[in-house]
Amino acid sequence: MRALAYFGKGNIRFTNHLEEPHIVAPDELVIDIAWCGICGTDLHEYTDGPIFFPEDGHTHEISHNPLPQAMGHEMAGTVLEVGPGVKNLKVGDKVVVEPTGTCRDRYRWPLSPNVDKEWCAACKKGYYNICSYLGLCGAGVQSGGFAEGVVMNESHCYKVPDFVPLDVAALIQPLAVCWHAIRVCEFKAGSTALIIGAGPIGLGTILALNAAGCKDIVVSEPAKVRRELAEKMGARVYDPTAHAAKESIDYLRSIADGGDGFDYTFDCSGLEVTLNAAIQCLTFRGTAVNLAMWGHHKIQFS
Repeated sequence: MRALAYFGKGNIRFTNHLEEPHIVAPDELVIDIAWCGICGTDLHEYTDGPIFFPEDGHTHEISHNPLPQAMGHEMAGTVLEVGPGVKNLKVGDKVVVEPTGTCRDRYRWPLSPNVDKEWCAACKKGYYNICSYLGLCGAGVQSGGFAEGVVMNESHCYKVPDFVPLDVAALIQPLAVCWHAIRVCEFKAGSTALIIGAGPIGLGTILALNAAGCKDIVVSEPAKVRRELAEKMGARVYDPTAHAAKESIDYLRSIADGGDGFDYTFDCSGLEVTLNAAIQCLTFRGTAVNLAMWGHHKIQFS
């Protein structure tokens, strides 16, 4: 199978030799991939990884799958084949994928030495999104959407209405990240917000904040084209290259409604400096949300 595969940090290659997706567990299905987005997580794996992927020469805790693996987890496609235990999807259905791989998915790899291993504490309590061994379809657990096809269990697949084209459907996964952030921080309507970074996640966060009743959204973004997009979506924009780092933070705090920082800040850039800035731009009793950072970074809380 043709794929763009991860072989290790700084080592992504096109290959014709990945294994074709095939059904093992009865509730699995094969998806013909139509579209798959490039996520910041993919970039972090390339520059700072492996994060979710196993080290070269090792296997993933959940699946026992080694490298190389096709990258990509923001995928949409059409069901090509279904296992005998699939109940709610059929060949020809358009689907998107919840790409997490957790303790609850171990059964899909019956030959793994970890198949009967006890679930982690988070999975036992139902918080599988913070599984101690969390990986992704397309980042560690198994090959993902930068390939011709992928196999997934039905519980991770969601049918897409016929009126939604598959290129739009591929945006559902990153938009779910944005909406989840709004829910987790218990955003209160009428509050103010700062978004640092206007890439796809930052722009998606604007949509989520508008839907949640945000009173004022400011976006800090160095790229002109992204600032223009954010402005079209109703945000006030700021170019952080206009000031030195300390002056940028002081300026951002001053332009917040009330002049003393924001109720909520969202780091959508994934850098040490941006998450630190998100914390420093808060008003008293404010909440900073990280939507971007994986890996090992030092954060300043003072």
